[in-house]
Amino acid sequence: SMPEGDTLHTLAQSVRPRLVGEPIVRLHLRDHGEVTVARGLTITEIEAVGKHLLVLLDRRYTLHVHLGLRGSWRTLDAQTTAWGPVVAGSTVVVAVPHTLLAIRRSAIHELRPYRDMRLEQQLRRLGPDLLAPTLDLDAVVARARAPGHADTAITDLLLDQDVASGIGNVYRSEVLFVTGTYPWTRVSAL
Repeated sequence: SMPEGDTLHTLAQSVRPRLVGEPIVRLHLRDHGEVTVARGLTITEIEAVGKHLLVLLDRRYTLHVHLGLRGSWRTLDAQTTAWGPVVAGSTVVVAVPHTLLAIRRSAIHELRPYRDMRLEQQLRRLGPDLLAPTLDLDAVVARARAPGHADTAITDLLLDQDVASGIGNVYRSEVLFVTGTYPWTRVSAL
């Protein structure tokens, strides 16, 4: 099923201790090949924003990954894993001295300039991340109750990442089931 926001937070949390503070030995992006400008840069932070993973490199670049519908990830020991087969099956491979992070089937995988304004604007449009350390639930409710959403079916509103980011098909279905809400109920009726 589609990776949800918690998957990205789990990914960021689990790889942070293995990658942050480490220098990039190699970075490979499908369709771009080896990204030599990243070699030697230090991974300074790994953030999850909704369904987006941001790997910050020395305040020079941001590796932006979105897992899309079918993306997955795994970490491997860099000393015992052959590079070629990992690259062949991955959309992103980040190698630091002791660890490989391999991401498969990501929808977005790109290296952007640090604080790239287009990426910043794209992320700023997202609604509050439901798993952020501080969540302003009133802001989420206000976005959901905006006049343009009155005739929207609740099933569609829950997937609208501009209202709240991180919800995918699984959580949408579970929330509707647990609350006993008919999926096609209009927001104005709730």
